[in-house]
Amino acid sequence: MLRHVLALTTSPPRPPSLWPSRRSSRPHLCTPSTLASLVLALLMSAATLAHAQSQETIAEQLNEEGKALMVAKKPAEAGQRFLDAATRSPNPRYFYNLCKAYHFQGMFFEAMEACGNARKKNPDDSLSKKIADLEGVIQTAAKEQNIDLSKPPTQPTDPTNPIDPSNPNPTNPTNPVDPTNPAHPVTPNPQPPRGVPPKDLYAAIAPSHEYVWTVGADFLVGSANFDRRGGYGESFAGVRVRSDYMLSPQLQLGAQGYLDFINIGADTNGEDLRLFNFGGALYKHLCFGSVCATPLAGVQIGALDVASLGENEAETAAFGARLEGGLSYAFGSRHEHVIGLQIGVLAYSKPADTDTLMFNEGGSFTYFGFGYTRRLNTPFGSAPILGLE
Repeated sequence: MLRHVLALTTSPPRPPSLWPSRRSSRPHLCTPSTLASLVLALLMSAATLAHAQSQETIAEQLNEEGKALMVAKKPAEAGQRFLDAATRSPNPRYFYNLCKAYHFQGMFFEAMEACGNARKKNPDDSLSKKIADLEGVIQTAAKEQNIDLSKPPTQPTDPTNPIDPSNPNPTNPTNPVDPTNPAHPVTPNPQPPRGVPPKDLYAAIAPSHEYVWTVGADFLVGSANFDRRGGYGESFAGVRVRSDYMLSPQLQLGAQGYLDFINIGADTNGEDLRLFNFGGALYKHLCFGSVCATPLAGVQIGALDVASLGENEAETAAFGARLEGGLSYAFGSRHEHVIGLQIGVLAYSKPADTDTLMFNEGGSFTYFGFGYTRRLNTPFGSAPILGLE
């Protein structure tokens, strides 16, 4: 028996099978080394993304600091911020702002180079137009100051000029020679000529009709045709308070919200009709220099208040529409002040509660308006500061 057991324990190993076992044929989906490589790749991707985001955040912060320095009339310091931002992010806005900072220092050559770099960063149509306008302003200023922007400064050389041992540099006696090569005097690198910067930062760019929002008011007068049994007066006067928001600077398309306070003359019973409009409208500027023509269309709800001689008072409402054409003139260093004239029509449906108030039908107003508007760049958006981005 012992011999038989020893024979079994010392028997040679079985030859390998020609067919792989079920266990050996099972693929290894995840080994420790594969898992480690995957985790490392994910960490590297996250680190790269975080670094890019942090650089963009830093660049935007530097850009905001530069804009504040420009407002403080420190274009040299602002230019350093814009340049640092441009090295961190390919955003063309930073090169455009750098171009303007150089312009405000009279550095026309550097400004044109920065504007050229901004154009190479694929700016949108709005920014492309601003870049072209700024380049035009710089070129005009350089021409007026006899600075040829087509000829950047180069290192002057004069190989035909013989060297006088007593005067190594006859054209400039104060300029030393290179001791390692006496035949070539040491000539400092030429600096681009500087022009005269604009006296006023706001005057650097021609005023444009760009803004984020406005506040304004108009005085309205006109003829009324809003009848009641007995009839109201045919004239009215009122005040409109309004605020505009520029929806698309490229299209010069905006929206307006407004409140009207209108008083119509007394009827045969001595009762005035007071009208309060709550409305919204869309408008579009068509500008030529400082003058803009502005068509507008809107809708409103008119709250009607019949003021009785006694204590009784009744109210109702009507839906209405507004059509208007305006002509305005903008002035100020940034076209921030606007005075305007308007002519328009207000039309209303038949009011509710006609039996109670005895209104027979709807009505309309034809009006003329005169008003003032103040254009603002904050706080509802990223409107340019001094035309900056």
